[in-house]
Amino acid sequence: MDRAQARAMGFAMEFTRYGDGPLDTTRNRGLFYGQIAGLDQACFDALRSFATRLSEEGRRFMVVTTPLHPGWTAKYDPNGTMRRHISQSIRHALDGTGARFWNGAEESGLDVDAFTDAIHIRWSAATPFTRQVVARLPWVDP
Repeated sequence: MDRAQARAMGFAMEFTRYGDGPLDTTRNRGLFYGQIAGLDQACFDALRSFATRLSEEGRRFMVVTTPLHPGWTAKYDPNGTMRRHISQSIRHALDGTGARFWNGAEESGLDVDAFTDAIHIRWSAATPFTRQVVARLPWVDP
């Protein structure tokens, strides 16, 4: 989606210097993304390599999965098989590296109104979600 399409749908596409920006809209794109067909092991291999390198450099690292729209979960992964597979693959990739993992997809508790589609959260949900992430960083005093 380009900027003109986003504006036509009521989405602000203004980015900060870090390349992010708030989705400050009342509109909803629906679930938008379909079922996950499969996972690419190369991604988990790269994650392991990255976590290992950070560990060797003495750096702390935490992986957080994105929250998922409850409707997407109900429609495309009602028994949790794919979500468990993703979490297990992440945990396996991080094993022995000292990296932390928080399953935001399962534990964020965000409700339907927090989402603009299956994975993108509204600006109003960004602060509560960020607080949850920070609370799980053992090296930060919230």
